[in-house]
Amino acid sequence: MDAYRILIVEDELLIADMIDRYITRRGWEVVGIATTYEEAEFLYHQAEPDLVLLDVRLSSSRNGIDFAYFLQEQQVPVPFIFLTSQFDSRTLDLAKETYPAGYLSKPFQKGSLYGTIEVAMHRYDTDREKEEAEKESLLKVFDGKKHLHIPIQDILYLKSDHVYVEILLNDNSSINTRIPLAQLMEKLPVGCFVQTHRSYIINLCQVTQWDNVNIYIQSQRIPVSRSRRKLILSRLNAK
Repeated sequence: MDAYRILIVEDELLIADMIDRYITRRGWEVVGIATTYEEAEFLYHQAEPDLVLLDVRLSSSRNGIDFAYFLQEQQVPVPFIFLTSQFDSRTLDLAKETYPAGYLSKPFQKGSLYGTIEVAMHRYDTDREKEEAEKESLLKVFDGKKHLHIPIQDILYLKSDHVYVEILLNDNSSINTRIPLAQLMEKLPVGCFVQTHRSYIINLCQVTQWDNVNIYIQSQRIPVSRSRRKLILSRLNAK
């Protein structure tokens, strides 16, 4: 079981102490208890929690919903679970806009607390894994004017021409960048991309036909260096 580090933001100290005991018994860590927005912000920066249990109403001019927006503005947002004794329709609508990881209505049992925390953290970890996978499926380049994220599966091949590299895409468009070909090769997945020539990198999944001396992607013939031919043809024949 993961040892989650949890910040409690709750202005009813009896409830905060009860939550503290429940969390500690579970083997998780309480990194602090805050009763106001200001205390919560200080403890957040000091402790860097994995999760925040957040009372909607706090003993300060700014409430739990304000702190929820603060959490979402951080570079790496952490999940938070709202704690409340009641939700009127207006407060509920405001709370939903912050996209909490869950809700707990007071009073609650420790089983509900544990279950809500575990579901929230599982969802958070799953979402982060998906985000990382999506980042790995994009090639990030700068074309001289703007930064671009190119879906790797859309790349046909890359062609070096002096200081520029032209990236050809499957919609017949292209992007030019001054990133060296060798540096781009380091950013591409080895299983899909191979350098056929000092000036070319191809996407093996986009190859339409080949023979012992030629490789074609759509109607474009791609040159293959003699020193690389045996390896590349064996990769293609194994597909």
